[in-house]
Amino acid sequence: MKATRRHELKENDLSHMIEVARTYMTDHGTKVGLLVLLVLAVIVVVSISVRTKAANTERTWLRRTQLSFDTPEDGKASIDKLRAMLVDAPDESFVFSSLMEQGSQALRLAQEVEIPPDPELNDRAREAFESLLARFPDNPIAFGLAHTGLATVEENDFALDSRSAHKARAAEHLQAVVDHPALNSLPFHLLASTRLEKLEDIFTVVRFADPEVPEDEEEPEDAVPVDEADPVDEAVPAE
Repeated sequence: MKATRRHELKENDLSHMIEVARTYMTDHGTKVGLLVLLVLAVIVVVSISVRTKAANTERTWLRRTQLSFDTPEDGKASIDKLRAMLVDAPDESFVFSSLMEQGSQALRLAQEVEIPPDPELNDRAREAFESLLARFPDNPIAFGLAHTGLATVEENDFALDSRSAHKARAAEHLQAVVDHPALNSLPFHLLASTRLEKLEDIFTVVRFADPEVPEDEEEPEDAVPVDEADPVDEAVPAE
């Protein structure tokens, strides 16, 4: 009896819920329909946006693979294009790898000009490494690469103007790598330590002495000595 009564109560509750739902849809059907349409619209927009972003990302990565860094002039043009791509970079991984490539390629090409280093490429390397530090301050790889790269930039600047201030700045960059705890087990630490030990040799101005001129040069064997006391014979005009 009790089980039958409980079953009847459940059926009554279910019938009541269906009736309430029917009444709500009758009174608010338009609002619910609009809400469903809005949700569907959001889903469609998000789906299109995701597909569009994926397509743009793929195109941007493809454009980057077509850049050339074969010569300093090609490199300058490609670095300019790479900088433009970073304005609308599709993702952080693209920014990270592009800044690393920009800095390393600029430093490499700066040494491949007729009279190295190339100041313009050196400045572009500095810009890339400083941006790498600013964008990824908590990334140990970015930290190590940027600071060792900036130390090389200072070495190149010293080769251009011989100012001693570049030595102090290079030492600061290398010491920052040595002191970074996350870099102790990475090659950056050993590289920075070795470069610090050789800092004095790198930042030394090399001056070439002028060639010595002998005080007394030997006269040629066929030279005829001239006695300054003797009068010089003058030609006598014919009468």
